Amino acid sequence: MSDPGVLYTFDASGEVCVFLGCTGTGCKRTISVGSGNPTAFWEPEEEFAFVFRICGRCEGALCDVCMARRTAAFGVDTCPKCGAELQEPDIEALLSGVGPAAAAATEADFNACFSEGHRLNREGRPVEALAEFQKAAALWPHRADVHHCRAVLLQQLGSHDAALSAYNDALRLNRFSADVWFNKAQLLMLMRRPDAAIAAYDMSIQVDPNFLNSYVNKAWLLSDMGRNEEALAALDQGVRIDTGGEHSARLHGNRGAVLTELERYEEALESIDRALSLNPDSYGDTMNRGNVLERLGRVDEARSCFQRADELKPR
Repeated sequence: MSDPGVLYTFDASGEVCVFLGCTGTGCKRTISVGSGNPTAFWEPEEEFAFVFRICGRCEGALCDVCMARRTAAFGVDTCPKCGAELQEPDIEALLSGVGPAAAAATEADFNACFSEGHRLNREGRPVEALAEFQKAAALWPHRADVHHCRAVLLQQLGSHDAALSAYNDALRLNRFSADVWFNKAQLLMLMRRPDAAIAAYDMSIQVDPNFLNSYVNKAWLLSDMGRNEEALAALDQGVRIDTGGEHSARLHGNRGAVLTELERYEEALESIDRALSLNPDSYGDTMNRGNVLERLGRVDEARSCFQRADELKPR
């Protein structure tokens, strides 16, 4: 979580809010000092705390939930880090010296690091780009987009556990990003956690029902697990909202592959033909079409497909 003293400027009013990370064991809530809430959450009371106590010795802070648990368990209202007595927060003291100019300076530093991270990434320098995004996140940890950038690069660099943590940071701040849920699902597939990946794909679809790639990838994963009926149901959902965009060929091609597994060859051929009408140079769909035609006993047509596939095969 964030360190004490992280700044956030409200665009509408210019007011400044300080954020603290609750120091309770295992707690992931953020304490908001000041007025307002920086973003909308589905479960705001589980994400943000506005009632808290602070430690004058180590500057730790405990949210209302952790305070209640600690008092119930130990009968004391003391800091879990250093044992000092927790006190009512002095809001004015916490906010003193923090004005719009200081917040603007923090924002300027953040924007500089964020922009530099994107530039380095475009130049194919992921390690340096990640370092800039890490600096940006330290300056302003309440921007979901910077955590998403961190997550993507960490995943690319093979640091899967750290990437998953960064995706979770992004989603705690903005659960309404289909892209983040989709990318998290991709990572969970790499980590061999298929059930968690399917749940993340479902969240991507819930956030944006028109996110076609989520239907396709979810179905591919279900089929790989031998759950072809469920895979077909996911693809059929995708077909209902398909507008013929860039992922449409994948959708129909995968549907054809699943129908082939289910031995529904005529329907499979129809889906594969639809995919090939959108992407005639698809090696995989051309091979699948040959396999289906062969199983239907249309040997000459199958042979022609296999010859065409051989021409398209990646070398």
